[in-house]
Amino acid sequence: MKKRLGVFFLLLLAPLIVHAGAAEEVAALIEGRDSSPGVVFDIMTGEHDALERLLPEVIGYVERIRAGRPGLDMVVVSHGDEMFALKREQAFVHGEVHENARRLVGMQVTFHVCGALAGMRGVDEGAFVDFIDVSPSGPAQVNDYRALGYRIVFIGDPNFVPRP
Repeated sequence: MKKRLGVFFLLLLAPLIVHAGAAEEVAALIEGRDSSPGVVFDIMTGEHDALERLLPEVIGYVERIRAGRPGLDMVVVSHGDEMFALKREQAFVHGEVHENARRLVGMQVTFHVCGALAGMRGVDEGAFVDFIDVSPSGPAQVNDYRALGYRIVFIGDPNFVPRP
């Protein structure tokens, strides 16, 4: 029973631990302890409204990094249920998410969503707002940036597995 309770609390705290790790990784970039040519904010959750709380966090990270390393390339890849808040038809319901995503793009942050997950859910590429890039695969996009030496900062639910 104690073991199950411990596992339950670990799973409950996992997203908080991931966010603490993100802050540490951003600090390493700012302080120059990481010489990566860029950073990818890898967002993946099972929550449709997660970008409401996560994009302001990413904007804060981008502002801090820009102050310390103005030339660093920055990217967001959203490839979980949260990305569907960026569909055109969701602009009224998720207006703040759309504004924050547009703000990031205006800050010269490339923003990708996952075309594979969209396709699995029957959502066409054209359903997303035009300032977002629909890449063929979110995980492959992250791996492409990793191969270029980018620092990957995971922000999301480490236990989430996308389903069709």
